[in-house]
Amino acid sequence: MSAESSEARTLPLRGFARLTVEERTGLSRKGGEAAHAKGTAHEFTSEEAKRAGRRGGLEVAKRRREAKEAEPSVEPATDKATGT
Repeated sequence: MSAESSEARTLPLRGFARLTVEERTGLSRKGGEAAHAKGTAHEFTSEEAKRAGRRGGLEVAKRRREAKEAEPSVEPATDKATGT
């Protein structure tokens, strides 16, 4: 391997990564307005939002439960002299 290949190379930013936060926000806003004007934008009903929030909450709870079950159980330390 040459020393050149082991050096970190930085690539120039391209596309949206090159834009500032304000520029990205402006483009996103224009896209949203265009979608609404065209009639293709999706607007959640309160029932859809409720179901989506519930699914997300259940998924988080599931991952937390699985992570807790995967942890090795650690016995509390006892004092050898007193046995407590």
